[in-house]
Amino acid sequence: MRTLSRSSCPDIERFYPNLDLHDKISDRRLDPGATRAGCGYPDLVARAMCREDRRESIASVGKRTKVEAPLGMDSFEACPDITHASAAPRASLNLSKASRMRIFSFVVASKGESCAPRQFFFFATEDNSARGTCRFFITTNRARIPGRRRWVTHDPAKRARSRFCCEKTRSALVAFDRSRKPANSKVVETLPRFTKNVRAELEARRSLLARRPFPVIDGDAHVTDIRALRGSVSAAYRATSNYYHGRPISADELVAEMDMAEVDLALIWQNPAATERGKNRSRNAAALLAANRYILASARKFPHRLIPAGWIDPAGLGLPAALSMTDTLVKELGFLVVKMNPAQNRFPIDSAEVFAVVERIVSHGAIPAFHFGGDTSFTPARGLARLASRFAPHRIIAVHMGGGGSSYDEGEALYQEARELGLKNPNLFFIQSAKRDCHIESDFIAYQLAGSPFCHNIAVGSDAPYGRLSWNFGGYRAMFASLRDRRHPDERLAARPNLFKRAAEANFMGGNLANLLADGYTAWLA
Repeated sequence: MRTLSRSSCPDIERFYPNLDLHDKISDRRLDPGATRAGCGYPDLVARAMCREDRRESIASVGKRTKVEAPLGMDSFEACPDITHASAAPRASLNLSKASRMRIFSFVVASKGESCAPRQFFFFATEDNSARGTCRFFITTNRARIPGRRRWVTHDPAKRARSRFCCEKTRSALVAFDRSRKPANSKVVETLPRFTKNVRAELEARRSLLARRPFPVIDGDAHVTDIRALRGSVSAAYRATSNYYHGRPISADELVAEMDMAEVDLALIWQNPAATERGKNRSRNAAALLAANRYILASARKFPHRLIPAGWIDPAGLGLPAALSMTDTLVKELGFLVVKMNPAQNRFPIDSAEVFAVVERIVSHGAIPAFHFGGDTSFTPARGLARLASRFAPHRIIAVHMGGGGSSYDEGEALYQEARELGLKNPNLFFIQSAKRDCHIESDFIAYQLAGSPFCHNIAVGSDAPYGRLSWNFGGYRAMFASLRDRRHPDERLAARPNLFKRAAEANFMGGNLANLLADGYTAWLA
């Protein structure tokens, strides 16, 4: 028995140095129908007849699986003919050629499960010593899905080319995490072409953000079209004037409170608590698009006060619809920032679907944003770290900086991890909101001491309507006044009594976010 490893496949190490490979990849030849005992899951095997420079397809079979989300394909050499295929949904095969290594990928979703489609990768390396046959194996995450392997091989004398390793798991295959692309891999940017009217709006926003002195900006505000409320959301809103979690406010109400709180601008997005979301993905997409269009309409109604940002839900829409809506939000509506909320919409921040959406966002030159809080297990620091590492140097906005509604005890670990994470990943940009004030102050001190670029990577927000502008911005101003006071008890400030000058306060209160957004608009308009 011979085992594939990094030493026997140097191209794998060169292009994908962080792969977790199966323990053993055997070159023993089994009959196509041979299986290991105890395999109780449905089979999933594929058939791919491919020729150079042609688009072909790969089909999967199995009672619980289907192929979704077509992918593009580069030029390639012939692929093996995998037996036992039958009629099934199809997806394009994606293969890129690199020296002796070839890469295959497609997306598989499990029927009857709530999870969205997942990306699968296959690697093939030429083995000249084995009479020109190709060895195939599946890459895997650290946490393997339970299941037994099925090995299918072909006699080179009859098939003349292949080995194939197939997983028998509840999702049919073990997913390879897209974040494990090499650190030096680049996302190719194709900047959108805007209509004349949209371009004029972008130019106006850039000019608004570039003015001096810096405007005071609320970096986290949610607004809702109150007239469009339906069903239980409308009933709850009209039942009481008292606050309840996520009680929606309109753009007019937000601007009125901005006046009271002496806030110049606000970055706005839709309120997920007020937007319909159920099992019907088409209805989810229609509701979310309508909410996004209200954000744009609000920014057009108050062009000197509101900066619009989009919202995407890959779990509620499905990956293909999420990618399509991302294109619409950026290219048609001109949203520079597009946000996802893994906590409220219940999907891991570092899932394959999120990586696909983020890649689409940054490919348009836009900025992805996330709810990053300790209120659920869907947004751990390690997940954000993988996103930051994979897409560096592209900027990523992390709203709440570990806050977001968790209890003080539950949120403590994430508060600490988020602070350290930002000091290791300069492409992360944090918006402070819905977070314990003691930690917000400590973040400001730590990042100001760290100097550039870190002291320019934090802004402030209210999380309205989940927080009040007057309360939050009154608190921010009082906090910065205390940081300039020589009586402050923090020993770091005693050692650096002039650490927080007026310029530093102006940066945190709006200048940092203004520069981030202005740079994005400038790149689009160049």
